[in-house]
Amino acid sequence: MAQELNKIKQEELEFDANYAYSLTHVRNHAESIAFFHGEKKELNIIQQRFYNIIQSAKRKINWELTQDIFNRL
Repeated sequence: MAQELNKIKQEELEFDANYAYSLTHVRNHAESIAFFHGEKKELNIIQQRFYNIIQSAKRKINWELTQDIFNRL
């Protein structure tokens, strides 16, 4: 059980870091992105990484809910 939670937390940290990197990348390279018309591509990357964060949070919530149910039995 603890291994699964550790895996979920590690995944969550990775997704958070990827998302933060994407935002920093866009901020630092805004001129180049605009010059090469890469706005849509960068937006898609950011949206996908944000989606990963949401899915990871849902997975963690479901895991915690399942644990709570079993602990109450």
